[in-house]
Formats: sequence, C-alpha cells, structure tokens
Amino acid sequence: LAAMFALLAPLCGGRRDFEASVNLAVHGAIPLWLAGCTLFLMPGLVLCMFAVAHSFFLFAQGARILLGTDAEDSAQLVLGAVLCTWVIFLFMGIGVGSALV
Repeated sequence: LAAMFALLAPLCGGRRDFEASVNLAVHGAIPLWLAGCTLFLMPGLVLCMFAVAHSFFLFAQGARILLGTDAEDSAQLVLGAVLCTWVIFLFMGIGVGSALV
C-alpha cells in the first residue's frame, strides 16, 4: 500500500516520498488492525466496519498532510492505491492458487 501511495501521489498533485508513504500506510491501518483482533466475536464485525471508515479518513487526511495532496485529491489517491493494491494481490493469489492445483 505504501508503494502505491508513493507511485500515485504525483498524479494527485502530491510529492513522491516513500518514507512518508510508509508512515501513512502503517499509521492509517492501525484502527483496522486493532479491530481485526476482535473478529472472533460477532460484534467485532461491526467494529471492523467502523474501523474501515476511520482508516479511510486517516489515509485521506494523512495523504493531505504527509504527501501534500489537495484536499479533493486525497480521497482519490487513497481509493486508487487501495484498488491497485487489491488488484495486484488478487492476481498474485490467482497465480499461487493455479500453481498449487
């Protein structure tokens, strides 16, 4: 995710800073990691939904502060980075799954 933030930041008017991108990826994902620890309980699922929303907010605000993107473009940066990361891991999973079969 940090690599996607660093690669896509110039497209959204920000600067390409990998160290700031790593800080953004780690600190923004902390609420989701903590909520993931409660998934063995049923109310943990609801907590995870709120954690996803809060992590998105932290990513968007952090992109604006750490990477210097505009306020309007920070949400697009986060969505683009998350979707690109998701697609990469989707195809990696398909490749590993087909290699094991």
